Amino acid sequence: MDPFATFPPEVIALILESCSDFASLDGLLKTSARADQVFRQYYKTITEQIMKNCPNTSKGLQYNFRNFILLETGKFIPASLPELLNGGRTRTVVPLSLHSIHSFNAVREAVSTAASIYFAASACLSLLLDRLAAAESRRVVGPVSAVVEWVAGRCPEPPNETFRVEHRPLSWCEIYRMHRVLWTPATFHCVHRAANSRWSWSSEELNSFTEKYVDGCWERWNLEELQTASECLQIIYPEETAILDHNFPFLVSIPSENKSTSQTPLFIPEPPSDTSLVSKGLSVWHAGQINRAIEFTASFAKSIGLLRILFCLWISEPLDGLESQFGMI
Repeated sequence: MDPFATFPPEVIALILESCSDFASLDGLLKTSARADQVFRQYYKTITEQIMKNCPNTSKGLQYNFRNFILLETGKFIPASLPELLNGGRTRTVVPLSLHSIHSFNAVREAVSTAASIYFAASACLSLLLDRLAAAESRRVVGPVSAVVEWVAGRCPEPPNETFRVEHRPLSWCEIYRMHRVLWTPATFHCVHRAANSRWSWSSEELNSFTEKYVDGCWERWNLEELQTASECLQIIYPEETAILDHNFPFLVSIPSENKSTSQTPLFIPEPPSDTSLVSKGLSVWHAGQINRAIEFTASFAKSIGLLRILFCLWISEPLDGLESQFGMI
C-alpha cells in the first residue's frame, strides 16, 4: 500500500521538502506513486528547499546540480557549453533558484543523478577505507628532498620504514571532495548523451570537446582525484560502470543507486558551522591550482605513505596548519 495514499498534496509536499538530501527524496519518489505525483506539481519548490537543506549541494556543488539540469533541458544549445562549464569555477554564490527552469524531466533526472552520486561516493570511500585498513604502509626515512628526487625519477628509492595509519572518521573535506569529483563524469555523461542524440555531433566534434573538458578538469584539480574515483567505481560496479571514452578511461558513467549493494551508511559532507573554516578549506584547493611548484614538496612529503599502497587520497595541496581544523590526512 502506498504510504502517502491518504495524505493531502500539501502535507506530502511539506514531507518531501523536509528531506535532508536527494537520496532521501529520490527514495520516497520511487516508493510512492502518490509522492511522485505531488512532486510533479511542486518540483521547483521542493527541489529548491532540498538544495538549501543539503550540504552536498552547497559550497559550489549547487552549480554542478544546476548545470546538469540546464544540460538536460531540450532548449539548451551546444554554443552555451563553454560559458556554462567555465562558470563552474566561480567562487561566487550561485542562487538556489529554479525559477527559470520549466522542465520537470530535467529536474527529476538531476535528482536521480544526485542520489546516485551519494551512493557511489559512499561506496568509493568505504572501499578506500577498507584498503587503507588492510594495507601495510611505508614512509621514507630522510629529508623531504629525497622524496621529491625519488618521485621525479632522479634517484633510487630512499630508505623507508613501516608505520601504522591511525584510523579516524573521515573529515567533511574528504567526503566533500569525493562527491565533488563524481559530478565531473556525471556532467560529461550528460553532454555525451545530448551529443549523440539531440545535437547530432560528429565523432570529431565530440572528441574535441572531450579533450577540452579533460584539460579543464586538470586546471581545476589533479586528475588523480577523478582517476581514483573511477577506478573505485569499476571495482565495485564492474558491469554497471561504462567507460564513455576509451582515450580517457576515467570518464565513466555513474551507476544507478538501484545497483548499490553496499550496507554502509551514506557519507554526506557536513561542513562546520564556522564559515571561516569552510572558506579556508575551500580556498586552499583553489590556491593549490595557482602555484603547483609551491605545493609539490609538501604534497609528496605528506602522501608518499599512501601512494605506496597503490591508491591516492588526493592530498595535493599544502595543508600546513589546516589538519587540526579539518582532520585531514
